[in-house]
Amino acid sequence: MMITLIYAPADEKLARRIEADLAQSGLAVAEKVALLLWSPDAASDASVNQAVAAARADGQRILPIMAQPARLPAEITAEPVDFTLTYNFNALKGWLLLKPVPSNRRTLIVLVVAALLMFAAALYMVGVGGIQAPEEEYNAISTEAMQTIQVFLERNLPHNTQEAANFPATLEHAPTAQRPLLIATATARAGE
Repeated sequence: MMITLIYAPADEKLARRIEADLAQSGLAVAEKVALLLWSPDAASDASVNQAVAAARADGQRILPIMAQPARLPAEITAEPVDFTLTYNFNALKGWLLLKPVPSNRRTLIVLVVAALLMFAAALYMVGVGGIQAPEEEYNAISTEAMQTIQVFLERNLPHNTQEAANFPATLEHAPTAQRPLLIATATARAGE
């Protein structure tokens, strides 16, 4: 059984009763669980706090059991089983039989596998299925882009001798990415 019992010496009687009921029930859990008997004595006991920290570091699921009314530490988020008024082993047993919350690792693996399957299906459809990009749409966009470049070039290229003399200043004020295109076009036109 992978169940650890954490308690203060003052709560030993309740701890022994829980241990006996667990042994008698034959209950087995598939994960590491720490049963934390919580009371004012446990809250002030350094060894209890160290045992809780060790259980958390070991990846154990921590179930608080209220032996006596006391405020739980903020890091313990599970709903406690209340034994302050009456001992209810069935409530404890029901909590232990709950399935653990799936880890983020399992979710990540499922998402990665799904993404890889979609990628493989897309490659298959493009390579074997004959799916292609919409050629007419791409040609229309390419034509529009070229027309925009032509308007820019016609506006900034020299058309007479005076504009040719001022071309270095025009080039200096043109966007950096467009300067090589302006220079190549002006050079080609000068050669004509």
